[in-house]
Amino acid sequence: MPALSVIVPVYNGEEKLNPCVESILKQSNPDLELLLINDGSEDHSLEFCHQFERQDPRVTVYDKPHGGKYDCFNFGAVRARGDYLLFLPGESCLMQEAAKTLVSYAQRERADLLLFGEVTASGEKNSLPISKDTSDPKICELVQNALVGPGTREQEWRKVKGLDSPWRRLYRREWFLENHLHFFKATELFPPALPAAIIAHYTSHKTVLLPEPFVAFQKSQTEILEQKKSLIERYQACFEMVADFLKQQHAYEHLEKRHLAWFLLEAGKSCLEEAVKSSLENREKLYDRLKKILRTPLMIRAIQSDFQDGFSRTEKRMQRILRIDHFHLIGSYFRYHIRQMT
Repeated sequence: MPALSVIVPVYNGEEKLNPCVESILKQSNPDLELLLINDGSEDHSLEFCHQFERQDPRVTVYDKPHGGKYDCFNFGAVRARGDYLLFLPGESCLMQEAAKTLVSYAQRERADLLLFGEVTASGEKNSLPISKDTSDPKICELVQNALVGPGTREQEWRKVKGLDSPWRRLYRREWFLENHLHFFKATELFPPALPAAIIAHYTSHKTVLLPEPFVAFQKSQTEILEQKKSLIERYQACFEMVADFLKQQHAYEHLEKRHLAWFLLEAGKSCLEEAVKSSLENREKLYDRLKKILRTPLMIRAIQSDFQDGFSRTEKRMQRILRIDHFHLIGSYFRYHIRQMT
């Protein structure tokens, strides 16, 4: 049985797959398997995958209907044989010595979960806000809380991009499956990996945090999946999934306001920006979309909440404007905000 299973989704990736696969197969620790999951590609990706399979016995290829990368991660996790699981998008790469270092840490510390940094394709280093490797329960609790929502003590962790990303973690496979960890399709729930990240950090008997990057992350191409739910509905599904889990852990009473703040700052901001972008030329359509978002009972609770721990000045201003409940003012605010980002 291999020490490590690396699971890579492949969707129309024939031109970008080679660097990813080579970065895995050239690792100094040869005790690994690579699962290439062809996700209903419409180009020659499957043929490319089989070429790797013929060239290296550590490669196994699966072919399945298109369901998105998170569906591929789930598909691969139940078929993997390694002691540990690593999920990697097909456009991204493992850094040198990553497999050896991560597996060694996990084995030595007897950890269920490792969280580590990443570097982007542009060279931006996205490390964790710690100076050295640690499994300090107090610091691990900061990560848990930051995933649930904002807080004064967790401000540095909120700045970590992609803190819920599966490819920034190494999972002990047996523990992963015993706890029924899995990812959602982005069409069902958003963000699709957040519930799994929260559940993982709460159920892990030992978590190790490593500040340095082990993955060179390249953003995947847009997946073509039919959206049956609106964005606000998918955010609400995520909120409810996390809330139900935290209630089971008897942890929700002191985290509820923090979680509502997450819904306001993440769901509110994202959904309102999307509404403004898609309705710039039609004021009536814009107001209708704003109304559907702002009249959601969960959004009303989040807007009226008195929790502001860890809010930036911009986030406090956004909450004040949403409380005014004036569609023209809200539309103008987000149009300005969108222009500032472009």
